[in-house]
Parts: sequence; structure tokens; C-alpha cells
Amino acid sequence: MTLQVNVKTFNGNDIEFRLKIRQQEMKRLFERKEEEVEKIKQFRIDINQKIDNLEKQIIDNIEEKHKEIIKKIEEQITILTTIQTDVQTSAAGIKSAASNVSQIFVETKAAKTVIELADNVLKKKIVEFKRFDVVFEGQQKLMSMIDHMDILGEIVEKPAIYRLGERKEIRIKHNSDTYTNNDIYSICMLKDGSVIIADRYNKSLKRLDLTSSKIIDVCQFLRSPWQICEVGNEIAVSSGEININIVTTEGRFKVAREIKTDHSCYGLGYRNGKIYVTDTNKTVFVYNKTGTMLLQFSEDQSGDNLFVSIFSLTVSQDGERIYVADSRNGLVVLSKEGKLHGKYNPTNLRYAREICETNSGDILVCGESSNNIVQFSPNGEVIAEILKSDGQGGGCEAVCIDLSHTKLIVGRRVREFIEVYDLN
Repeated sequence: MTLQVNVKTFNGNDIEFRLKIRQQEMKRLFERKEEEVEKIKQFRIDINQKIDNLEKQIIDNIEEKHKEIIKKIEEQITILTTIQTDVQTSAAGIKSAASNVSQIFVETKAAKTVIELADNVLKKKIVEFKRFDVVFEGQQKLMSMIDHMDILGEIVEKPAIYRLGERKEIRIKHNSDTYTNNDIYSICMLKDGSVIIADRYNKSLKRLDLTSSKIIDVCQFLRSPWQICEVGNEIAVSSGEININIVTTEGRFKVAREIKTDHSCYGLGYRNGKIYVTDTNKTVFVYNKTGTMLLQFSEDQSGDNLFVSIFSLTVSQDGERIYVADSRNGLVVLSKEGKLHGKYNPTNLRYAREICETNSGDILVCGESSNNIVQFSPNGEVIAEILKSDGQGGGCEAVCIDLSHTKLIVGRRVREFIEVYDLN
């Protein structure tokens, strides 16, 4: 049997892209390893500092205890010295009285008083003598813990947190804009590196060249675009109507055709020849590219509603999972058949808006009210808040990560610019 390979269907660019991603990841991992080595060294420094503080504290304690015992002995020496002096003085007085009977009587009486006082002091053990050693007893729990340790810490694999580097603002105003401000509801990135922006206020799609930071094309609509996604070499656009516009990206923007539905269209995604679209509240529909509905689902395995208020969706790269941003439920994770995997709504994510998937399968969700972006694992577990609120007006509504994972693009309400962050 002769093995035949269809060279025409082989995508060399895809191989090159995947190689580039892994080469970038190797570089990132080497940098992260050095960072973690520095953390280990700093951890040792912190331990040393803590031990130094404990050493100083215990030395201070022994000094204090030593002073306390020495002070007590000094007080006893003072008492004994006083008694000794009084006794010696009385004895000398008696001796000096010689044969003077009256003087002897006086000195003897005084000596008796001194001796009684001294006797009382000794009987009451005011100056009782005891020997003490100030002894250090080491913290055996600490020694035992160290004895049982064979390593300073654990080396574990954890999901990589996307860390934001330099921030750049790019103005997206255009001469055709009707409104001064922009309302960026959705962002996607084409394979050529250009960024497509859905501006609801100005009812338009804008094509941004990141290199020149200029808007190079605009497509106007009768209704404001809601969500956009790449469909092959085209862009699908939803706007709350019962149709999906397909816009060609070759050359100038142009609406090439429409896909008709019998419901309003809001959330929008595409994968493996299938278009995923939501109505505004309760249902996800799956169509083929010609507009034939294949599936729809709105209830979980128990018959309860899956959604309350859908904003957007995206589909995993392998097409196995659907991720839905629900304003009430947060991130809703479904299988491709609509089976509920889970709903994930952390307290730091409020009013979930747009979603994007990274090349490693993690999910980024932006929150309008919380004005931030939260990173989730493919299974929905929270990894980290990678972009915090900037404390300004206008919530975070749109997010897109570029194909090479070197940039994060963020859109907010009532802003004249998008934010572009370097990713580390």
C-alpha cells in the first residue's frame, strides 16, 4: 500500500506558529526558573533573619534573667553587710565601755536589739541563699522539624499566571465616529496581527494595526455590534438581531452575507465549522456555517436553567468545551453537547462580560462591575486576578489575547482607547 499525503491540505504556517509558541514558552520558563531560584535564596535570607531575631530575643531574655538574679543577690549582700556592720559596731561599743557599768548596760542593750533584728532576718529567710544557673533550653520542636526535613520547600507544577508588563494606550477614535466616547463590547485578533474592535456607541467594527497604532478600516452597521469572532478568514458579528453578519476581512471590510435565525443573537463563537450563538438570556444554539441549527440547550442535567443573563461565549480550541459569561452565574462551563461541568462565580468577578481562551487552554473573563480580568483553568477553577480595577469610570468589557501570547488587549466602557499589555 502506498502512503499518500495531500500536501495542499498541510498547513505549514500552523506548524511554524506552534513551534514559535513553544520556543517562547521555553524562554519564559527559563526566566521563571531564575525568578524562583531567587525566591529560594530570599526565603533562606528570610529564615536567617527570623533566626537572627529569635537569637537576639533569647539572648535578651538570658540577660534579663541574669540581671534579675544578680539584683536579688546584691540586695541580700546589702542586708547582710548592714547586719554585719551593726553587730561589729555594737561589739566595739561594749569593748570601749571598759569598766563603765552604765555605759556597758547601754551598749549591751543596743547590741541585744541588733542581734534580735539580725536573728529575725535570718529566721525569716530574707537572705536565704540558693544557687541558680541560667540555662538555655533549645526549641526542640524546631530541631525536630528540621531533622525531619529533607528539603527547604516543595517544587510543584502550578498553572502559569499571566503577568502583565508594560501598558500602552492606543486611541481608537475615527473620523466616522458619531459619538466622542467608545463602548468596546468585543475584541478579536486576526492571524495577520490586526485587531478587530466592536464599538457599540458608534455602531461599527474597527480594524486596528498594532504596529502603527492606527485604525486602518471601519465597517458601519445599522445596529450596534455585540460580540465578534473569527470564522476562517471572515468575522462573524452579532448585534441582538435575528441574524448574524459575516464580514470579509480580505481587502476592505464588507458584509459578505447573513446567517438567519429565529431568535435574537448575542453571544458568539466559532470552532471546527460550527457557529455557537446565544440569545440574551437562556439558550445556546449551535449552527453549521450555512445556517442549519444542529443543537440547542438551556437546561442542565437536572432540568434547571443553565443561564440567567448571558453576555458572551467562546469555544475551546479542541471544540470540546463551551464557556459562557453569565452576568449572574459568572463563568459557566459546558461540554460540546451542553452538559454542565460547573458554574464559577468568584467574589472578585462581578458582572462577567467577554471571555477569551489562551493557547494553554486557560480562560480569561473580564468583569464590568469589578472592572478587572480573572484567569480560570480549563475546568473553571480560579487561578488569579491578572488585571485589577484601575479605579476609574467605565468597566472592563472586552478582552483578547494575541495568538503568540505576547499581548493582552483590553477594552473598557466610555474610553477613547484600548489598553495593550505585554505578557510575561
